[in-house]
Amino acid sequence: MGVSLMGNFQGASPTLAARDSLVTFLAWKADRYGLDPLGNATYVNPSTGLTKTFPNIAGHRDADSTACPGQVLYDQLPDIRNQVENR
Repeated sequence: MGVSLMGNFQGASPTLAARDSLVTFLAWKADRYGLDPLGNATYVNPSTGLTKTFPNIAGHRDADSTACPGQVLYDQLPDIRNQVENR
């Protein structure tokens, strides 16, 4: 599943409201499907068949060659994972 926050987070942080909404949504999905916000999963690239293991809550760049979700938001992912776990 992919989730998007609209904006450019390469040099700016998402608003507190956007980040809180992200945490709330991810906590709901994690609870609904029994996903560990602090765990990892193996991703299989549908185009190449290559596999890679990365966090269950990851940035798009973890799976493909892109700067998404921007460095500032990417650096916040460990804290976001912890907030999702706590919620």
